[in-house]
Amino acid sequence: MTMNVYLNRELSWLKFNERVLEEAESHSVPLCERLNFASIYQSNLDEFFMVRVGSLADQMLLSKSIKDNKTHMTPEEQIRSIIKMVRQLNRRKDAVYVELMEQLEGYGIRLVNFQKLGSQESRELERYFDTEVSPLTSPTMVSRRQPFPFLQNKEIYAIGVLTGKGGQEKLGIIPCSTGVIPRLIGVPVHPGDYMLSEELILHFLPKVFSGYRVVSKSLLRITRNADIDPDSVFPCRSPLDLSFLFPGVMILRCVVDRYEGKELTVSQYGVREGYLQKWIRARLFDVENT
Repeated sequence: MTMNVYLNRELSWLKFNERVLEEAESHSVPLCERLNFASIYQSNLDEFFMVRVGSLADQMLLSKSIKDNKTHMTPEEQIRSIIKMVRQLNRRKDAVYVELMEQLEGYGIRLVNFQKLGSQESRELERYFDTEVSPLTSPTMVSRRQPFPFLQNKEIYAIGVLTGKGGQEKLGIIPCSTGVIPRLIGVPVHPGDYMLSEELILHFLPKVFSGYRVVSKSLLRITRNADIDPDSVFPCRSPLDLSFLFPGVMILRCVVDRYEGKELTVSQYGVREGYLQKWIRARLFDVENT
Protein backbone atom coordinates (compact mmCIF):
# COMPACT_ATOMS: atom_id res chain seq x y z
CA MET A 1 0.00 0.00 0.00
CA THR A 2 1.43 3.38 -1.05
CA MET A 3 1.22 6.19 1.47
CA ASN A 4 1.39 9.79 0.35
CA VAL A 5 4.03 11.40 2.56
CA TYR A 6 3.72 14.82 0.96
CA LEU A 7 1.51 17.69 2.01
CA ASN A 8 0.15 19.99 -0.64
CA ARG A 9 2.16 23.20 -0.90
CA GLU A 10 -0.83 25.51 -0.42
CA LEU A 11 -2.19 23.55 2.56
CA SER A 12 1.32 23.55 4.03
CA TRP A 13 1.36 27.34 3.80
CA LEU A 14 -1.98 27.47 5.63
CA LYS A 15 -0.39 25.32 8.35
CA PHE A 16 2.26 28.02 8.68
CA ASN A 17 -0.41 30.71 9.00
CA GLU A 18 -2.16 28.54 11.57
CA ARG A 19 0.96 28.80 13.72
CA VAL A 20 0.68 32.59 13.47
CA LEU A 21 -2.93 32.30 14.65
CA GLU A 22 -1.82 30.07 17.53
CA GLU A 23 0.39 32.92 18.75
CA ALA A 24 -2.68 35.15 18.79
CA GLU A 25 -4.53 32.46 20.77
CA SER A 26 -1.73 31.88 23.29
CA HIS A 27 -2.33 33.34 26.76
CA SER A 28 1.42 33.36 27.39
CA VAL A 29 1.86 36.08 24.75
CA PRO A 30 1.34 39.75 25.82
CA LEU A 31 -1.96 41.27 24.75
CA CYS A 32 -0.54 43.78 22.25
CA GLU A 33 1.53 41.04 20.64
CA ARG A 34 -1.54 38.82 20.36
CA LEU A 35 -3.34 41.64 18.57
CA ASN A 36 -0.37 42.01 16.26
CA PHE A 37 -0.34 38.29 15.44
CA ALA A 38 -4.08 38.37 14.69
CA SER A 39 -3.46 41.22 12.25
CA ILE A 40 -0.53 39.36 10.64
CA TYR A 41 -2.70 36.26 10.21
CA GLN A 42 -5.30 38.25 8.24
CA SER A 43 -2.80 40.14 6.08
CA ASN A 44 -1.02 36.85 5.32
CA LEU A 45 -4.34 35.30 4.32
CA ASP A 46 -5.16 38.21 1.99
CA GLU A 47 -1.83 37.83 0.20
CA PHE A 48 -2.28 34.06 0.04
CA PHE A 49 -5.61 34.39 -1.76
CA MET A 50 -4.34 37.13 -4.04
CA VAL A 51 -1.28 35.16 -5.21
CA ARG A 52 -1.50 31.45 -4.39
CA VAL A 53 -5.24 30.96 -4.89
CA GLY A 54 -5.11 33.41 -7.79
CA SER A 55 -2.55 31.17 -9.47
CA LEU A 56 -4.79 28.12 -8.95
CA ALA A 57 -7.73 30.03 -10.45
CA ASP A 58 -5.58 30.82 -13.50
CA GLN A 59 -4.62 27.15 -13.82
CA MET A 60 -8.29 26.16 -13.81
CA LEU A 61 -8.85 28.44 -16.79
CA LEU A 62 -6.05 26.72 -18.70
CA SER A 63 -6.89 23.11 -17.86
CA LYS A 64 -8.92 21.52 -15.09
CA SER A 65 -6.87 18.32 -15.36
CA ILE A 66 -3.53 19.86 -14.28
CA LYS A 67 -2.31 18.07 -11.15
CA ASP A 68 0.17 18.93 -8.44
CA ASN A 69 3.22 16.71 -8.96
CA LYS A 70 3.46 15.76 -5.25
CA THR A 71 -0.11 15.20 -4.09
CA HIS A 72 -1.76 14.79 -7.53
CA MET A 73 -4.50 17.26 -6.63
CA THR A 74 -6.17 19.28 -9.38
CA PRO A 75 -6.50 23.09 -8.98
CA GLU A 76 -10.20 22.68 -8.13
CA GLU A 77 -9.43 20.05 -5.47
CA GLN A 78 -6.79 22.32 -3.97
CA ILE A 79 -9.13 25.31 -3.87
CA ARG A 80 -11.88 23.23 -2.22
CA SER A 81 -9.41 21.97 0.40
CA ILE A 82 -8.15 25.52 0.97
CA ILE A 83 -11.67 26.90 1.49
CA LYS A 84 -12.50 24.10 3.94
CA MET A 85 -9.35 24.74 5.98
CA VAL A 86 -9.70 28.55 5.88
CA ARG A 87 -13.26 28.33 7.19
CA GLN A 88 -12.01 26.35 10.18
CA LEU A 89 -9.17 28.81 10.81
CA ASN A 90 -11.43 31.84 10.46
CA ARG A 91 -13.82 30.48 13.08
CA ARG A 92 -10.86 30.38 15.46
CA LYS A 93 -9.80 33.87 14.38
CA ASP A 94 -13.29 35.23 15.08
CA ALA A 95 -13.27 33.63 18.52
CA VAL A 96 -9.86 35.03 19.45
CA TYR A 97 -10.87 38.47 18.15
CA VAL A 98 -13.84 38.54 20.53
CA GLU A 99 -11.58 37.44 23.38
CA LEU A 100 -8.98 40.11 22.63
CA MET A 101 -11.61 42.85 22.42
CA GLU A 102 -12.95 41.79 25.83
CA GLN A 103 -9.46 41.97 27.31
CA LEU A 104 -8.93 45.44 25.86
CA GLU A 105 -12.00 46.64 27.74
CA GLY A 106 -10.12 45.92 30.95
CA TYR A 107 -7.64 48.62 29.89
CA GLY A 108 -10.38 51.17 29.17
CA ILE A 109 -10.46 50.65 25.39
CA ARG A 110 -13.73 49.50 23.85
CA LEU A 111 -14.84 49.05 20.24
CA VAL A 112 -18.58 49.72 20.04
CA ASN A 113 -21.46 49.77 17.60
CA PHE A 114 -24.79 51.58 17.74
CA GLN A 115 -26.43 48.72 19.66
CA LYS A 116 -24.13 49.53 22.60
CA LEU A 117 -24.74 53.27 22.61
CA GLY A 118 -27.31 55.49 24.28
CA SER A 119 -29.36 58.21 22.63
CA GLN A 120 -26.96 61.01 23.59
CA GLU A 121 -23.94 59.28 22.07
CA SER A 122 -25.93 58.43 18.94
CA ARG A 123 -26.93 62.07 18.47
CA GLU A 124 -23.33 63.23 18.87
CA LEU A 125 -22.10 60.68 16.33
CA GLU A 126 -24.84 61.72 13.91
CA ARG A 127 -23.69 65.33 14.23
CA TYR A 128 -20.10 64.19 13.62
CA PHE A 129 -21.20 62.23 10.55
CA ASP A 130 -23.10 65.19 9.10
CA THR A 131 -20.24 67.66 9.56
CA GLU A 132 -17.03 65.61 9.26
CA VAL A 133 -17.79 62.43 7.31
CA SER A 134 -20.69 62.94 4.90
CA PRO A 135 -19.02 65.84 2.99
CA LEU A 136 -16.02 63.58 2.29
CA THR A 137 -17.93 60.56 0.96
CA SER A 138 -18.32 59.73 -2.74
CA PRO A 139 -21.59 57.78 -3.05
CA THR A 140 -22.50 55.96 -6.26
CA MET A 141 -25.75 54.41 -7.45
CA VAL A 142 -26.01 51.71 -10.11
CA SER A 143 -29.03 49.93 -11.56
CA ARG A 144 -29.14 46.40 -12.94
CA ARG A 145 -28.67 47.73 -16.46
CA GLN A 146 -25.58 49.77 -15.68
CA PRO A 147 -22.01 48.40 -15.61
CA PHE A 148 -20.89 47.51 -12.11
CA PRO A 149 -18.22 49.94 -10.86
CA PHE A 150 -14.66 48.82 -10.20
CA LEU A 151 -14.14 48.07 -6.51
CA GLN A 152 -10.60 48.45 -5.26
CA ASN A 153 -8.68 45.53 -3.85
CA LYS A 154 -8.99 45.09 -0.06
CA GLU A 155 -10.97 48.32 0.36
CA ILE A 156 -14.18 48.47 2.42
CA TYR A 157 -17.49 49.68 0.98
CA ALA A 158 -20.88 50.33 2.53
CA ILE A 159 -23.55 49.05 0.16
CA GLY A 160 -27.32 49.03 0.21
CA VAL A 161 -30.21 47.92 -1.98
CA LEU A 162 -32.35 50.99 -2.64
CA THR A 163 -35.89 51.37 -3.99
CA GLY A 164 -37.35 54.60 -5.35
CA LYS A 165 -40.91 55.77 -5.80
CA GLY A 166 -41.37 53.66 -8.92
CA GLY A 167 -40.17 50.52 -7.15
CA GLN A 168 -37.04 50.21 -9.30
CA GLU A 169 -34.10 48.78 -7.39
CA LYS A 170 -30.64 50.29 -7.38
CA LEU A 171 -27.45 49.56 -5.49
CA GLY A 172 -25.94 52.36 -3.43
CA ILE A 173 -22.17 52.18 -2.84
CA ILE A 174 -20.07 54.35 -0.50
CA PRO A 175 -16.26 53.87 -0.28
CA CYS A 176 -15.21 53.79 3.38
CA SER A 177 -11.42 53.65 2.96
CA THR A 178 -10.90 57.17 1.64
CA GLY A 179 -7.69 57.92 3.51
CA VAL A 180 -9.10 61.21 4.80
CA ILE A 181 -11.57 59.78 7.33
CA PRO A 182 -9.93 58.28 10.46
CA ARG A 183 -10.57 54.55 10.83
CA LEU A 184 -11.23 54.85 14.56
CA ILE A 185 -13.70 57.52 15.65
CA GLY A 186 -13.85 58.45 19.30
CA VAL A 187 -17.30 58.29 20.89
CA PRO A 188 -18.24 61.58 22.61
CA VAL A 189 -18.91 61.53 26.36
CA HIS A 190 -17.13 58.16 26.82
CA PRO A 191 -13.33 58.46 26.50
CA GLY A 192 -11.82 55.14 25.43
CA ASP A 193 -14.86 54.12 23.37
CA TYR A 194 -14.28 53.96 19.62
CA MET A 195 -16.30 53.12 16.53
CA LEU A 196 -15.00 52.00 13.14
CA SER A 197 -15.66 54.58 10.44
CA GLU A 198 -17.26 51.96 8.19
CA GLU A 199 -19.77 51.13 10.93
CA LEU A 200 -20.66 54.81 11.19
CA ILE A 201 -21.07 55.19 7.42
CA LEU A 202 -23.14 52.01 7.14
CA HIS A 203 -25.48 53.13 9.94
CA PHE A 204 -26.15 56.49 8.29
CA LEU A 205 -26.26 55.15 4.73
CA PRO A 206 -30.01 55.99 4.54
CA LYS A 207 -29.15 59.67 5.12
CA VAL A 208 -26.77 59.66 2.16
CA PHE A 209 -29.44 58.17 -0.13
CA SER A 210 -32.26 60.14 1.45
CA GLY A 211 -34.60 59.92 -1.53
CA TYR A 212 -34.69 56.12 -1.43
CA ARG A 213 -35.84 53.38 0.89
CA VAL A 214 -33.00 51.11 2.04
CA VAL A 215 -34.13 47.49 1.72
CA SER A 216 -30.88 45.92 2.93
CA LYS A 217 -27.38 47.14 3.72
CA SER A 218 -23.99 45.61 4.37
CA LEU A 219 -20.23 46.17 4.41
CA LEU A 220 -18.32 44.72 1.47
CA ARG A 221 -14.65 43.91 0.92
CA ILE A 222 -13.11 42.48 -2.27
CA THR A 223 -9.91 40.45 -2.63
CA ARG A 224 -8.59 40.38 -6.20
CA ASN A 225 -6.34 38.03 -8.12
CA ALA A 226 -2.84 39.54 -7.97
CA ASP A 227 -0.99 36.66 -9.66
CA ILE A 228 1.01 38.12 -12.57
CA ASP A 229 1.98 36.19 -15.68
CA PRO A 230 5.58 37.28 -16.48
CA ASP A 231 5.20 36.26 -20.12
CA SER A 232 2.34 38.71 -20.61
CA VAL A 233 4.22 41.57 -18.97
CA PHE A 234 7.73 40.77 -20.22
CA PRO A 235 7.23 38.99 -23.56
CA CYS A 236 10.13 37.81 -25.67
CA ARG A 237 11.43 40.89 -27.38
CA SER A 238 12.04 41.18 -31.08
CA PRO A 239 15.21 42.95 -32.31
CA LEU A 240 13.07 46.04 -32.88
CA ASP A 241 11.48 46.05 -29.42
CA LEU A 242 12.85 49.01 -27.46
CA SER A 243 10.66 48.60 -24.36
CA PHE A 244 13.74 47.70 -22.31
CA LEU A 245 14.69 51.37 -22.57
CA PHE A 246 11.63 52.22 -20.46
CA PRO A 247 11.69 49.86 -17.44
CA GLY A 248 9.36 52.15 -15.50
CA VAL A 249 6.58 51.51 -18.01
CA MET A 250 6.95 47.74 -17.67
CA ILE A 251 6.94 47.94 -13.87
CA LEU A 252 3.81 50.11 -14.06
CA ARG A 253 2.14 47.40 -16.15
CA CYS A 254 2.90 44.88 -13.38
CA VAL A 255 1.40 47.19 -10.75
CA VAL A 256 -1.74 47.83 -12.80
CA ASP A 257 -2.22 44.11 -13.53
CA ARG A 258 -1.91 43.33 -9.83
CA TYR A 259 -4.31 46.15 -8.94
CA GLU A 260 -7.02 45.27 -11.46
CA GLY A 261 -7.09 41.47 -11.19
CA LYS A 262 -10.28 39.43 -11.20
CA GLU A 263 -12.30 39.21 -7.98
CA LEU A 264 -11.45 36.14 -5.90
CA THR A 265 -13.22 36.58 -2.58
CA VAL A 266 -16.10 38.74 -1.37
CA SER A 267 -16.47 39.39 2.36
CA GLN A 268 -19.72 40.84 3.67
CA TYR A 269 -20.48 41.98 7.20
CA GLY A 270 -23.68 42.95 8.92
CA VAL A 271 -26.08 40.91 6.79
CA ARG A 272 -27.17 37.30 6.67
CA GLU A 273 -27.41 35.16 3.54
CA GLY A 274 -30.11 36.71 1.41
CA TYR A 275 -31.08 38.88 -1.49
CA LEU A 276 -28.25 41.41 -1.18
CA GLN A 277 -25.56 38.74 -1.20
CA LYS A 278 -27.07 37.00 -4.21
CA TRP A 279 -27.23 40.28 -6.11
CA ILE A 280 -23.61 41.16 -5.34
CA ARG A 281 -22.39 37.71 -6.38
CA ALA A 282 -24.41 37.86 -9.58
CA ARG A 283 -22.89 41.23 -10.53
CA LEU A 284 -19.31 40.34 -9.60
CA PHE A 285 -19.12 36.72 -10.72
CA ASP A 286 -21.88 36.56 -13.36
CA VAL A 287 -23.77 33.84 -11.46
CA GLU A 288 -27.24 33.89 -9.98
CA ASN A 289 -26.64 31.50 -7.07
CA THR A 290 -23.49 30.26 -5.42
